[in-house]
Amino acid sequence: MKQRIQAIADLKGWKADDIARRTPKQPLECEAMTLPELARAWVEQHSKSDCDRDDNFFAMMDYESELRGEDPDRAIDLIVAILEIETNPALLSLLAAGPLEDVISMETIDRIEREAHASDRFRDLLGGVWYYRASDELRARLDALVGENRR
Repeated sequence: MKQRIQAIADLKGWKADDIARRTPKQPLECEAMTLPELARAWVEQHSKSDCDRDDNFFAMMDYESELRGEDPDRAIDLIVAILEIETNPALLSLLAAGPLEDVISMETIDRIEREAHASDRFRDLLGGVWYYRASDELRARLDALVGENRR
């Protein structure tokens, strides 16, 4: 079967089509974008189905990872900016289980607490975070914030 498919397949054409599909018309330059622009781009990229995602999706993921490691406060700023414009429960679940969950640490918990006290929506978003592997102190502080909002 493999030989029959190879005989009729246009591998060169398929590769060219795949590259064209993955190449965005306008590549994201995350470092140069404002927070509102980044928030809109995050929502746009995460709203696409897997087959419609291009390299901008991975650029956004790389930028999120970079922020978590180098500038966790800006990562939290981005989460807050996304929360200000997005209400879709599916996307909010991705936001909670992805960027928010990944940025929570003993280094960021003071900021997380301030955001949760200032915003019911942020506190609700914390309900979608899994933190069972956190240290006892971090888990206790998150439990105090999440309360009955655990999903």
